[in-house]
Amino acid sequence: MPQPPPRPAAEPPAAPSPARAAPLVSDPRAAVAPSYDDPSVATVLVCEDDADTRAVICELLAAHGYRVVGAASGEEALALAAENPPDAVLMDLTLPGIDGWATVGALRSLDLTRHVPVLIVSGTDPGRAPVDVEAWLTKPLDLSGLLSAVGAAVADGAARPRVLVVEDDPALAQVLAELFAKHGVKAVHASTATGALRLSRDLAPDLLLLDLLLPDSDGFALVDWFREDPR
Repeated sequence: MPQPPPRPAAEPPAAPSPARAAPLVSDPRAAVAPSYDDPSVATVLVCEDDADTRAVICELLAAHGYRVVGAASGEEALALAAENPPDAVLMDLTLPGIDGWATVGALRSLDLTRHVPVLIVSGTDPGRAPVDVEAWLTKPLDLSGLLSAVGAAVADGAARPRVLVVEDDPALAQVLAELFAKHGVKAVHASTATGALRLSRDLAPDLLLLDLLLPDSDGFALVDWFREDPR
């Protein structure tokens, strides 16, 4: 009886490809958006049209503990800043559409961003600025100089008075935030008592603006808790 042909040798399994470390900011334009969830983390908006330069700056700042949001144009930067005001802005001057100076001027005209520190990032030497800015950084950027300037700008912003707005109506909370920003006061928003307690672990507000009817508690209980807090 004839023997069956031998089975072909099984191919060895392919070697697994080496794991790639996840980048700090996989897509700078889709970086973690600023929010009021953790007020202890400062948000920096990086407006730079060169994708490679934007990626380097975003990853560098993220590695040093900042929440980073990237924008490729002045229009995009204005939309992001109006949605959630950053703690500082790094602004390139040569942008598609509206240029850097026009973008800074627009930021200064909005109540929510009027007092946000702006640092110019440019390939040209410092010149006469048509709008007040906190610093002028020249490309190629010096690492220590960049971190020092951003740290100083964020520290100046943190010195502004802060109010904790506890309100479950987002439209009203937005109106209140704009009103406070107009007077140089930073508003941090929580929509529930639980959220307000979580924020208070990292934030000692100068003022508490409280709705008494909240989804998870009444405002009086929250007031009692704040009064017992030694801060």
